[in-house]
Amino acid sequence: MLRCLGRRARVPALARSQVRCISDEHWFTYDEDLPAPSLLLPPNAPKERATSQEGLEGGVLYRLPSFLLVFWTGDISQWRVPGQRDAIVAPANKKLNAGIGVNRGKNYLFFICSFTNHTCFLSPAIHNAAGPSLAEACAMLKSLDQFGVKCRIGNAVVTKAYRLPLHRIIHAVGPAYDGAEETPTLLAQTYRRCLQRAKEIELECLAFPPISCGVYGYPVREGARIALQEIKDPPSCINEIHFVLSDPSDYVTWVSEANNVLGY
Repeated sequence: MLRCLGRRARVPALARSQVRCISDEHWFTYDEDLPAPSLLLPPNAPKERATSQEGLEGGVLYRLPSFLLVFWTGDISQWRVPGQRDAIVAPANKKLNAGIGVNRGKNYLFFICSFTNHTCFLSPAIHNAAGPSLAEACAMLKSLDQFGVKCRIGNAVVTKAYRLPLHRIIHAVGPAYDGAEETPTLLAQTYRRCLQRAKEIELECLAFPPISCGVYGYPVREGARIALQEIKDPPSCINEIHFVLSDPSDYVTWVSEANNVLGY
């Protein structure tokens, strides 16, 4: 099990075989005796935790004026809020498919996005859990141009969740990080579009991944700051917003940034 040893400056000299560095801020190693990830959160982070979810760890909970904000680490396809109109946001490409040249590895789908000139890695967890009907539904959506684009960068579309026990899936196309002036604006727009779609279908609970912060290269802390600024005033129908980070070090970074953005 993953165990955080502390900030790098405070960690004594250890053999390279003992420790794996996942981020520039924290050292992590594995400890088979620990039942769950133990991460160094900021001392002023909330102590309250959300109701546990199978397959997810963390659950730091912020009680904001109009909604609950929760952070998890794990597989977003495991997330759900039973009894609520819930949805997860699935990171997508503009064609809402796996592109071309697909090679199914153990953890990822690898493909070359010829229409954006980006090499992309997508976790197959959501499509695997939802079943083949999800890909079929995406393929049936109306194309916006002759190249088969289904959703433009900075926008989002909704499908059913099929085998996933959720109300809907929102597919969001975030920007690739290239340092261009408009990139932060496009990322912010992506989050706003997701919230707009959530309002249209009257969602109560919504879970986001760190849009564009994976293989699209967006700096994690900057991406977290933009996301948190955009979700601070969600539609009135939303009671809970969750962020599910697959990387434990990202979980620490997002909670830290939430403290900064929310003034904790």
